[in-house]
Formats: sequence, C-alpha cells, structure tokens
Amino acid sequence: MSRTTGRKSRRPSQQESVPILSAAYLKNAKSKKDIISRLSAITNALESDPELDPSDAPGLASLSTLLVQPDSFLHHKDSDVRLHTLLACMELFYVYAPEPPWDEEEILDIFRVMVR
Repeated sequence: MSRTTGRKSRRPSQQESVPILSAAYLKNAKSKKDIISRLSAITNALESDPELDPSDAPGLASLSTLLVQPDSFLHHKDSDVRLHTLLACMELFYVYAPEPPWDEEEILDIFRVMVR
C-alpha cells in the first residue's frame, strides 16, 4: 500500500510495456492458449503493416530467433502452436525479403515442419 494514498500501488504489467513484435512478448506466455493468442497477435501485427521495415522493429530479430530455436515454438508438442509459429515465420519471410532472418539450416527446418 502506498503511504500517501492508502491504496495499493499498481505496477504496469509486462504485457503492457513489451512490444508485440519482440521475443519478450512471446516468452511471457503462460499457457498453450496464451501462446497461440500471442502468436496470432504477432502474425496480425506483421500482416497489418506491409511496409514494415525490420529496422523499425528492433525486437523482430530476437523474435525470429526465438521462433526457430530447438525445443521452442517451431517444435512444440502441440500442432496448433506449430501451425501459428509457421504462420508467423511466413510473415517474417515477407518482411525480411529478399534476405530471411535465418540461416540455411533454420530455413530447412521451417520447411520440414511445414510438410510434416
């Protein structure tokens, strides 16, 4: 409680202060439903700005890395999480074209999961 007002002080939640197009936003997910919701929000944000420049969204590089890390979202046990991760990856291919943010092995991994 705050001594001056007698009320509990409210700290802003991390979700309010973390940009959607960042790895931190996705790392804060608490459940499968929350992961899917956040991946959908990321995909929608990427789709809604066709002129997005990766340099305008500094968290995009870390997000791209997080999506394809081993034992991460691309290889999640739930097929819906994998599907939404692939959707986000496809949007990132578009944003970063002609140079994707992943190396050759990571790109092949994305396509392996896609045809699985």
